[in-house]
Amino acid sequence: MLAEGETLVDGYRRRDNVTDATLIRYCGFYGDPAINKEDIFYFVYGLLHSSTYRETYQADLIKMLPRIPKVTDFWGFSSAGRALAELHLNYETIAPHPLVETRKSEAPATAILSSTSTE
Repeated sequence: MLAEGETLVDGYRRRDNVTDATLIRYCGFYGDPAINKEDIFYFVYGLLHSSTYRETYQADLIKMLPRIPKVTDFWGFSSAGRALAELHLNYETIAPHPLVETRKSEAPATAILSSTSTE
């Protein structure tokens, strides 16, 4: 039996961790009723992986839970978070980048260390 808010996906119970109240707040703040809970999840995922976010809140992230600010580009972070999650979850299915091996014709120079005594 599934609890309220749960669905079965590939035999697993899926439970939304974004509340209805959060969904209402985001839709209202951004003035976009098309935003759904999955979009908010990926927005947070993208935001938490942003180097600007991590630098700005570095001191706070060490000692407390992350603060999730409202930003001007909701859909930019949501799209980036979705793409990043795709890479994180499915990295093993992506074809490896072709490697090019280069060799130098000369052997690397060897440094000779000498010690001098100053007595």
